[in-house]
Amino acid sequence: MVWLHTTRDRASHAFADEVDELIASLPHATAHYVYTADGPRLSAASLAALRLPADAAVYMCGPDSFMVGMREALVANGFDPASIHSELFGARPRINPGAVGAPEEAHPHVPDGAPGTGPAVTFSRSGLTAHWSPRFTSLLEFAEACDVPTRYSCRSGVCHICVTEVVSGTADYTQEPLEEPPAGSVLVCSAVPRTELVLDL
Repeated sequence: MVWLHTTRDRASHAFADEVDELIASLPHATAHYVYTADGPRLSAASLAALRLPADAAVYMCGPDSFMVGMREALVANGFDPASIHSELFGARPRINPGAVGAPEEAHPHVPDGAPGTGPAVTFSRSGLTAHWSPRFTSLLEFAEACDVPTRYSCRSGVCHICVTEVVSGTADYTQEPLEEPPAGSVLVCSAVPRTELVLDL
């Protein structure tokens, strides 16, 4: 068995230690990690360099366009398309979470503690505006502190479950996502506001 995982760096590598232990416990298993912060992303050329057995069954999980690219790269390396299986990571439709699925007891509010002095962040569906504070590591963490419901999974810019439309304003990524979200949207799990920001949450 060969385990291949790609993400930005070790810090964003989900369950890294657990996977290392599991791989070590299997008699004929090897693992390859491709960290995009260290160099090029996965491609047909980098897959070829790994000398993966082309007669193997492949099981992929990730964002849709990532898997399309990986399928093409695997086929270019001699893999049988019929042996390539995939599961969409983040296949559930996005929610505009302020309107759907929020617990009844959750009421959006400014975060506890000292008020922020950064750009104003407005959660338009929740009817809340609060000033950003650098004590939060991401817009997702900020939304959680405000009890603004949103959807997320990986918290590292990989799965795209947290993708959220930007009504106005701009944000910066603290860690580059594996794949950019659609234009006019942001991955709140790995972004912070650059200017005053209005999110469709």
